[in-house]
Amino acid sequence: MCNLANADLTDANLEDVNLKGVIFE
Repeated sequence: MCNLANADLTDANLEDVNLKGVIFE
C-alpha cells in the first residue's frame, strides 16, 4: 500500500489510492 506517500489524502480516498498505488509501487 502507498498509505505513507498518500497520508495527506482522506480515508475515503485512501481506498482508491491503494488500488492505484499498487501500480506505482
